[in-house]
Formats: sequence, structure tokens, C-alpha cells
Amino acid sequence: MLEKFFKTRPNFSVKDDLNTRVSKQFAPNTKIAYNPNLISVLESEHRNLTELYGKASMAANAGIQHKSRLLFLEFKDRFIDNVLRQNISLYIYLQHAARPGKDRQVVTKVKAEMDMIIREITHFLDYSLDEGTQYDDEFLARMEKVAKKIKQRTYTEESHVYPIYKRYGSNRKNLI
Repeated sequence: MLEKFFKTRPNFSVKDDLNTRVSKQFAPNTKIAYNPNLISVLESEHRNLTELYGKASMAANAGIQHKSRLLFLEFKDRFIDNVLRQNISLYIYLQHAARPGKDRQVVTKVKAEMDMIIREITHFLDYSLDEGTQYDDEFLARMEKVAKKIKQRTYTEESHVYPIYKRYGSNRKNLI
């Protein structure tokens, strides 16, 4: 049929054909689509963030403030990227897609807890990046508390929220 309009057959790839046949699974009343790769991306980001924070902590413990500040700055940039990706692609998706009840309550509760942890982490990062901050024993103690918060954030999201996301993506019937 299209041959009438084109002298040769249009060049559609198999990928294009599949993309047009598979409808995206959007959260209700949003344009936020389920991403089957999101969880693996976020888990990878968590591992990379933990590793980077560890390097910054080692430099701080060794008294190498300049290197530590550079690593904390890189950590902050990546951390904010991760938080923004999760807020939109994960939490907003689930707040719209999850049925009222247990799943939505879990998502709402964890999101509130994560927001508090995120504030603590970013406050510390701002403090650590201030040129006037001394990397003394008090600083190192705060740094260790933040390391625990990062681990808590990772564990909580990966064990409570990610399984819900996977379940809603694999079963369209769960959507409102």
C-alpha cells in the first residue's frame, strides 16, 4: 500500500516495528512509563555511589581534604541524579500505579523516610564541600553516620520499593 507513495519500500527496522506494536505501560494519569531496566540501573547506581562515598571517606580519613572534597562533589552530583531519577521514574510512577492499600502505603512511607535521609545526606555534603570545614574527629564521626544512612537508604529501597515496582511492571492487572 505504501509503495504507491514511495518508489521503494520504506526502511523500517524490526526494532521500530516492535516499538510500535508494544504499547508502553504508563502510570495512570501520567506520561511516566514503566521501564523494565530501571531497577537494574538504580541498583548499579547505588553500588557506584557507595563505592564513591567510600573513596571520599578514605581520603578524608587520610587527611587528604582536597581529594576528599573533589570526591564528595562528584558523589553529590551523582547522588542528586539518582534521587531525581528515582523520584520521577520510581516514586511518582508507583504513587500513581499502586492500588490503594498496602503497596501504596509502603511507597508513601518509604518515600517520606527517604526524603529525610536525602536531606541529611545533602546537608552533610554541603558541609563537607565548604572550604572552611575542618576534617576533624567531629567531621569524621558525621561522615560515618552519613555512610550508615546511605546504606540504610539503599537497603530500604531495594528490599521494599523495588519489588513493588517490578510487580507492577510485570502485571498490568495491578494498575488502577
